[in-house]
Amino acid sequence: EKIEDEVSLKYLIKFYHEFPDTERSKFFIAYFDKLAGTKLLKRQIENGMSEDEIKKTWQKDLKAFKVKRKKYLLYP
Repeated sequence: EKIEDEVSLKYLIKFYHEFPDTERSKFFIAYFDKLAGTKLLKRQIENGMSEDEIKKTWQKDLKAFKVKRKKYLLYP
């Protein structure tokens, strides 16, 4: 069985959009922003961005992280 090596937002986005409109303000738990590491992810989902659109916003920071971590890798 193949192990996925990437974050999937598919179910989070799907469940958010299936949540009743009248209850949507209660969808995100109080500490969601802390778990996500930013307030941006919640806003992106609320604004209707797709998984691919959200992941594209991560690319600049992801590239910078990969450069920084290079010197710490035991097995490049």
